[in-house]
Amino acid sequence: MRILSLTVCYLVTVLTAGHALAQPAKNVDVLLGTWKLDVSRSTFSGIKPPREFVETYRELANGEIERTATEIRADGSVNPHVRITWPRRGGVIKGVNRPGTFIQTYIGPGEWLVTTLLDGVQVSARHKVVAADGRTMTQAYRGIGRNGNPISSDQVWIRQ
Repeated sequence: MRILSLTVCYLVTVLTAGHALAQPAKNVDVLLGTWKLDVSRSTFSGIKPPREFVETYRELANGEIERTATEIRADGSVNPHVRITWPRRGGVIKGVNRPGTFIQTYIGPGEWLVTTLLDGVQVSARHKVVAADGRTMTQAYRGIGRNGNPISSDQVWIRQ
């Protein structure tokens, strides 16, 4: 009975993964475009909200997704990490100027998870969901700050 259960679990996993890979056109298209953080509708705990934040996502000729960002912090300084890329179907994010490994995982149409690992240990996760109407995106972030204390934000982004 246990082997049958494991076999069923394996088949469900393989079929689900195969379905996700067979849907490449939908996995990113709703994310592409320019998004502006609605600071007034977002909440932050353990971190200061930015003054302004704009993200632009586009598909590159090599099939990767590029995110460029303009962030003005609460103190008026500009965040230096402005361009990152990752494979269209998810994978390791390149171009991050902070320590750690950053992984973009495609969950389903309009939904992604960004996981941060530091020395092989998960230190944060960001869950991105584009609303069915394509006009808003939420990003729920949970992590550990540099001081070891928990930090979080629930962000609302508006398509521009």
